[in-house]
Amino acid sequence: MIVKQNGRCRVYACTLVDDDAQFDLGDTLRQSLDVRIRLAHHRCYSCFAYGSCCSERPGAHEPDGDPASLER
Repeated sequence: MIVKQNGRCRVYACTLVDDDAQFDLGDTLRQSLDVRIRLAHHRCYSCFAYGSCCSERPGAHEPDGDPASLER
């Protein structure tokens, strides 16, 4: 996802994690291709476990799995 912040473009891994600097992939799409993404955000686990959706599901980040161990 590309967002404009403070007058410049930033590339984020997903629409659900643009509030977390850990998922900021750089200024350009080219830069973003060089960054490895870890599914470490609780919203990543929701998408992985329940399918992609643009909202959180209650209980999706219950202790039945460790989202930090999932990699893309």
